[in-house]
Amino acid sequence: RANPEVRVAVGGGPALPYRAGVMPDDERARWWPVITARHRNYARYQRRTARVIPLVVLEPVAGAAVGDAGPDAVPDAAPGVTG
Repeated sequence: RANPEVRVAVGGGPALPYRAGVMPDDERARWWPVITARHRNYARYQRRTARVIPLVVLEPVAGAAVGDAGPDAVPDAAPGVTG
């Protein structure tokens, strides 16, 4: 959170700049079932811990060329959330 600027490479492509941020609680509540349906290990881990596992959203940095997120990308309604 102190430095949200990150670079991410997907599918062997070039590392592109993004800004990371924790998804707000209301959005997390909507997306958590989607994520845990695809990745059941997150649901198991959440049941075993008292802390809330954050979902991190990656937003492309303005002006950066962002290509296809790949076959595991969650639909466009959740930018930056990938499988």
